[in-house]
Amino acid sequence: MELVLEEVESQIQQLVKKVSDYPVAWRAIHCLWTGAPQSALEELVSGADLILDSDESYLFQWGGDDIFILVKGTRKEPLEKARHFIENFARKKMRLKDDVPYDVKSYDLSIAWDEFKEFFKKRQQEILHQNKEPEVVHQSIRREEKEDVIRLIKSKAKEKKAALKKRIKRPGVTILAVDEDANTLSLIDGICKGYRVLRAASGEEALEKYFDEAPDIVIMDTHLPVIDGWEVVKNIYEMDDKAFVIMVTAHADQVAVQKAVQFGVKGFVKKPFSQAKVEQYLERFGQSAPVHKRVQV
Repeated sequence: MELVLEEVESQIQQLVKKVSDYPVAWRAIHCLWTGAPQSALEELVSGADLILDSDESYLFQWGGDDIFILVKGTRKEPLEKARHFIENFARKKMRLKDDVPYDVKSYDLSIAWDEFKEFFKKRQQEILHQNKEPEVVHQSIRREEKEDVIRLIKSKAKEKKAALKKRIKRPGVTILAVDEDANTLSLIDGICKGYRVLRAASGEEALEKYFDEAPDIVIMDTHLPVIDGWEVVKNIYEMDDKAFVIMVTAHADQVAVQKAVQFGVKGFVKKPFSQAKVEQYLERFGQSAPVHKRVQV
């Protein structure tokens, strides 16, 4: 199996075009693995190659999130064994708990070519869109502002990390709610009765309040001005691996779920969200929190 890490877009498009001429001979596997290290992919290739036993097969790491495997001539049984192996391997490497959703899908292109073709086209468009997003942070905010804010936060890393220690002995639970929509913030306030709730309306404000106030829980929208929710979460977990973050978004697709899990977030809620769903994650926090942190609601 050939591992393809360079010029991936052009190479995978050429291969898919080749497959389209005679899809009956090909099989495919797809999964999401954000930032998979090359060493892990090399190990994955070795294991999958032994199972698939094909003279022509390829693994593409495309767009930072997607793993596509295309293999010629293998049968249904080894294809399913390879899918199972890849799922277990990726779960182990990403340290995903059993209750965390993780989907590895296989395609027998002799009968599912149209399904795969549509999926591939959709992911291609999404990957191209993702690659453009960092250049357009917000219509009225320059990209340099985002970089300046993150640079400032990281320059005070030691000071900020020290401030996080105060939450250990602080009684009760403090929640940081992050959303640019005031109505959503009010809704979270109403759901989280019995907790101290702080508010932030931007990624910059969220980072500042997180490291100044050291909240126990963060409930955060993904779409924020200046610095989006993904960037905020990344920076939080880089400096605080004990963070308890619940992500909120109106677009809860598989890519978003996997990205959230791999960053380390503890929950993922799709808008419009219910009180029961948020309370479920608050209860999960309470089950592992020290006694002085538990709140009855």
